[in-house]
Order: sequence, then structure tokens, then C-alpha cells
Amino acid sequence: MKKLIFIVNPKAKNGKALGTWRKVKARLDARNVPYEAYFTKYPNHSPRLVKEILAHHKLQQTVIVAIGGDGTVHEAINGLVGSENVAFTTIPAGSGNDFARGFHLLFDVKQATDQILQLLHTDGQPVDIGEYKCSQYQKGYFVNNIGAGLDALIAKKANESRLKKWLNKLNVGNLIYVFYFLKEIMTYRPVHVRITVDETEYEFSNTWLVAVCNQPYYGGGMKISPQSNYNDGLLDLVVISNIPRYQLITLFASVFWGGHTGLDGVTVLRGKEFHIESERPLFIQADGETVGNTPFHVRCRSKAWTLLR
Repeated sequence: MKKLIFIVNPKAKNGKALGTWRKVKARLDARNVPYEAYFTKYPNHSPRLVKEILAHHKLQQTVIVAIGGDGTVHEAINGLVGSENVAFTTIPAGSGNDFARGFHLLFDVKQATDQILQLLHTDGQPVDIGEYKCSQYQKGYFVNNIGAGLDALIAKKANESRLKKWLNKLNVGNLIYVFYFLKEIMTYRPVHVRITVDETEYEFSNTWLVAVCNQPYYGGGMKISPQSNYNDGLLDLVVISNIPRYQLITLFASVFWGGHTGLDGVTVLRGKEFHIESERPLFIQADGETVGNTPFHVRCRSKAWTLLR
């Protein structure tokens, strides 16, 4: 029988993830399901924790379930890529939960728990991942997207904001991204970028953001890359450039349903490998977490991990 492991981030969504875990635990205990649960103790604890768990159970089929938000998922997957005999899924308990949205997972705690138990006897689905390397020699993986520019600045501000905690208490934590978009757009200076996609070079002036996507969603439900497919061996690049500041607000509204891709100033390219340079260093976010500064390199690793769904 597969080993069932839970990685719980007790601080996700201001501690509300603990409430999610209690519901899951009650359901497991009522059915006498064997499992192990581990709690993260500090930022970026999950990769080390997951590696230690998998090293201990390396000869046994293991399912790891993250309970938290996109940051928790990002960390856990960075700990398991390259390991054998492991499948991964999540029960979403964060602010944005774009991973669960983009990978078509259940949000209801009871339904999600029941589905995981039903799928324990299946092999799971091999899916793609993005691998990145930044100018500071930082490297890692992303499952949703990686971006530089305005979106990465917004992600950094949001993650550091006290306001996010108050919005989470009201169950509207994803509004933090809207707040900082409206705030930062007033002073942000677009830049010139040079991008290589599978050996073809492109240049974009007055660029607001560059996002490389493995699935459609980011920023708490914005459909930045509607055509992205996490199982096609390709990544999608979205560039927003040469748009006046006032028009960017209108474009931003259309991102929530993916209507922006047909507008002037929005370029979408597909490929397996990307290199992004900018005229000044820009923050980079991977799955909503700040990971470094430009320039950076990205490539798709096809079917690099297994999703339980």
C-alpha cells in the first residue's frame, strides 16, 4: 500500500490551513486510514522536509499531499522533483490557490480528501514542470508560472504586506494582488527586454511584464495564459508591452477571463526553452514566490513529476 504523507503549512492563510488540516484528519481517522503528517516550521522548510521523507521511504510508493497555498506547493514540489515512486497533490488552503485551479483539483475539503483516498491505487499522471536559473545562480522549479516585471513586484509587495493578513481574515486574500496592481502601476517604469525562444530572438520595448506559464492561472485567479497546457511538453510566454499606463488598467480587468490575449500590446509565444534579459534588474517570481532577479533562463521538463488526480 502507498505511504500517505501530508505536508501542512500552519501559517498558510493566517493559520486557516490548520482548520483545513483538522477537517482532513477527522475524515482520515474516521476511516482508520494510515498516514503521516509533518508541519513546516519556517519559510522554505518544505523542500528539505520532503527530501528527508522521500529518502526514508525511497523503496515505497509514496503520495505527498500539501495543505497550504501556492507557496507551499512550490516548495514541496521543489523537494520531490527527481525522486522516484512519488506522486503529489494538494488540498488548497491558501490565498490564491492557482495550482489547484490550473490543475483542476477539488477545493471542497471533504470531496478532495475522498478523491485522494480513491486515487491511492492509481499511478497518477506524469506532467510537465518548468526549470529556472537566475543571474544569482539560484535555480529551481515552478509548476504554475515564472514572471519578471510588474507582476513579480506585485507578488513581492503582496507577500510582505500586513494587509494580506487582514484580507485573509475576510476570505478575500486574493484581492491583495488587485490592491498592489492599482498602487504600483502609478509609478512602475516599463523596460526594454530581450527574449530568446528556442534560439529565435525577440526584443520588446516599454515592457510591463514577462510571464512563462505551465498552466493558465496566476495572481489569485487571473487567466494570464488561457492556452497553457501542463502536459504538452511546452511552455507559453506572455509579454505585455507598448501599452499606455491608462490602457493597462483595462487590460488588467480582461485578464480574469483571458480576454487580453487578443489585444494590441500582448504577445504570446510557445516553446521549450527561454532566456530573458532586461535593461535593468527586475524581480522574478516563481509560483508567486520571489526567487531572484533578471536575467534568467527557463526550460520545460516534460513529464518530470507525477500528479495524483
